[in-house]
Formats: sequence, structure tokens, C-alpha cells
Amino acid sequence: MTFLVVVCVLVNDRRDAGVYEVKIDGANLASGVYFYHLQAEDFVQSKSSFS
Repeated sequence: MTFLVVVCVLVNDRRDAGVYEVKIDGANLASGVYFYHLQAEDFVQSKSSFS
């Protein structure tokens, strides 16, 4: 059984090409395994992160 819950959306808009930085404050998140999904044009990447 798999449960996926969206904890937060960091950025959900179109941006000009460039370098961007987003800081995540996980102080209010329970410890565990979290997955993130990055998508830009044809680039798609999903990975896991441990907290």
C-alpha cells in the first residue's frame, strides 16, 4: 500500500532561464523519507530525501 501526500509546493510558475534557489524549512515536518519531483520543460527528476 502506497500513500503519497503533497506536503508543500515550493514553486509552481514559469520562470526565465537562470539559476534559482529555494530554501526549505523542514522544522515542522516529521522525520522520515520525503520525495521531491522536479520538472522543467523536458527535464523530469524524482528523488528521495531523508530527514
